[in-house]
Parts: sequence; structure tokens; C-alpha cells
Amino acid sequence: QVATTPLFGTSTRRHEHDRVTVSNPWTATVTLASNYLTQFTAQPLMGLAAGTPKNNGVPIPGITDGYSGANPDMGAVIAGRSAVTYGSQSTVTPTWLASLPLLTWTELPNTSMTQVGSGLGITAYSGACLKTSGSQLLVFGGGHGDYDGNEVNSVILSANSPVSVQLRGQSANRPPNVSHYPDGRPSSRHSFGSLQFSAVNNRMISLDCLFPNNGALPTTWFNTIDGFSLDTNDWVTAGTYANGPTAFNSANSSCQDALGNIFFWSEQGSVLWRIPNGATSGANTGVAIGSGNNFDMKYDSVRNRIVVFGPNPSFIDATTLARTTFSFTGNTGVGTGSTYWSYCADRDSFLGMRYLTGSSAVFECNASTFNITSLSVAGTAPFAPNDGHSSYFGRFGYAPELKGFYFLPQGDRNISFFRTG
Repeated sequence: QVATTPLFGTSTRRHEHDRVTVSNPWTATVTLASNYLTQFTAQPLMGLAAGTPKNNGVPIPGITDGYSGANPDMGAVIAGRSAVTYGSQSTVTPTWLASLPLLTWTELPNTSMTQVGSGLGITAYSGACLKTSGSQLLVFGGGHGDYDGNEVNSVILSANSPVSVQLRGQSANRPPNVSHYPDGRPSSRHSFGSLQFSAVNNRMISLDCLFPNNGALPTTWFNTIDGFSLDTNDWVTAGTYANGPTAFNSANSSCQDALGNIFFWSEQGSVLWRIPNGATSGANTGVAIGSGNNFDMKYDSVRNRIVVFGPNPSFIDATTLARTTFSFTGNTGVGTGSTYWSYCADRDSFLGMRYLTGSSAVFECNASTFNITSLSVAGTAPFAPNDGHSSYFGRFGYAPELKGFYFLPQGDRNISFFRTG
């Protein structure tokens, strides 16, 4: 080739830095479908195995910084750097947040669930989920002998004056011990940690129906999965989503990876299930993560792994599904059960609050060493219930756009918040 004047860098010829490699240079095999009409649902975030593309790239300031080895890997995933993050990285600063100091509680007036007509029981052993774009918190729960209302409430935390609203009211006829009321909408239930938001479908996903509305223990367990659409502010048709793994399906905890795949734990069988991003059915991953119902699992976006808190702590690579056990250090009792966590990108750690303690104390778990310490948060600490409403699940969590943590103690209390970045 004839040399040309370089525009970027020093290269004067096309393909000068190209490398011929094997068909599959990665640490795991990428297997495509049999034809282009079949959707590819695997997770392609993986590093390079030893070979031509490994450590054969060119250092680019601000792009490949932090790489390991003699040179950076070629491609998007570079060993030594944080995992690739997809989606909006924007931040929002509403007026109520603008002057709030770091690690200081503030209460947001007019954000309780009871002020829009919900009963206190909407938060009994029930959670919430966050639509990260717009920082919209969605609340759905109740169930058992606590509450029969199946309404869906919302608070847009990014608003200058957040206020709770009801997106969909209660079904008129609410018989006990059913997965769906006569109008086809899901019955109230202990939502536990089963709520996730699917951005690609613009839906809140409810992953279980354990303890539906009933004054006593249910006579039937249900494994239905349902979706609430923010496009229509109503539930999609029952049966749109395939049922969960078993008739005793308690999605005690769930999380999403960077690609939007939903992972959840089935109490029956103590295994990890996965629903691919945007899909309406899931499957058993074959990863056993231990038994018990007082544990949590959350996604570490820097290391692309799911960390399981509880009596059998471990972390699971979200791509390869390889499971590694570990032990907590420091305040180990906080890590081994009855604490609900959320990953904090600002501090590269997990922050958690405990269940059934009547305390608003916040704990911090180092995402690399798993050492657990207390985190001092100033300001007026929020009310902390000492009953079933303290099953915080998604009611304590990280809002990326706001760079901080929201906390809804129970249905008749306002949301509190503190900044972390």
C-alpha cells in the first residue's frame, strides 16, 4: 500500500495494526443461533484467552488506562479495566438534592403510600423496584393477612418536589387465595425481593406469587410471573409471562446484570434462575446457591458478578455462571443474613440495612474484600420498623441518576434519602 498522511496517531497504512486470529479467541465459546431469524440471547461480555488479540492492542490515553499485561487487549473488554457499562450514565440534581451534604439523611414530604389511599400493609414483606431512567420508584405488594389491595404506586424521585401517585387502583373484587383477581390483574401478595424493572419493555416484573391475599396460610402456592406496563399503567395480559420454576416459588431476592438479564432465586431447589433481557420466560441456570430465606443477592457492575449475601456467601460470574464461595470479615453477622443490600457505584461497595432490628443503621461491605463495617450517615435517621415492614428488599436501594440511596420504611412513612456521590 502507498503510505498516506496519518489523521489519528501515527499509522500511515490501512490495516497496519490489524491482527489475524482464530474464530473464537474468547475465554468462553460464542455460539450463534442456527439462522439470523433466531434472537441471540447469550451474554457476550467475556475476556480474551491467550492468543493473538490478547495484550496486542495499542495504548490509547483515557480509553485503555489501567490495562494489565504488556499492552491492552484488543476489543471492548480489556483485562485490568472495569467491566463495560451499558445505558445512560447521566446524573440528575433536583432542587431538594442540590444542597444536600454527602451521607446525610433527608426526608421527602408527601411520598408515603397511605396518602394516596393505600393501606399500611402494602409494604408487609414486600418491596419495590426502580426505573433508573427518571428515578421512578414503583411499589406493589401486600398479601397474606396483611392487605388485599393490588394497586401500583409510584414516586418520581428526580422531580423537584417528589410526590406519591397511584398508577393503577385496586381491583373491585378481591377474593382470597388466587393468583389473579376476576378482572385478570395479579392479586396482592408479599412481593419480597421479586420486583425488577425491565427497561427494554418499560415494565415492572413481578417474579412470584407466594402468600397471596388470604387471612391465613394460603391453601395453594402460585408460581405466576406478571408484568406492569408503564406505557399503559396497567398489567399486561395474564399468561404473557411463562410461570416461574415451581409451585413454591419465592423470589426472595433478584437482580439484573449490565445487559438487563434478570436473575432470581427460587426457594424450592435453592437454584438461580435467569430471564434474558426482554424475554417472557426464563430457565434454571443450574447454579445452586444454598437454602434459607433470609439472604439477598445483588449485582456488582464493576466486576460483572452477582454477590450472594447470607449463610452461604458466594459470588457468581454473570457471564460464565462460575460460582466462588468466600467468607465475610468484620461484622460478619450482618453479611450472613437478614440484611438487604444494594451496590453503590460511587463507593464501589454494597450498602445494606438490617431486618427486624428497629434500627436505621447503614452497613457497608467492600466489594473486593467483603469486609463489613458500619457507615455513619448524619441527619435525622428515618423511622425503622421492627416487624414485617422491615423486609426492605427494593425499598432500600441505589438511584444511579441521583447518586444516592432511597429508603421507604413502610407504607405510612415518607421516603428518606442520602447522597453517596
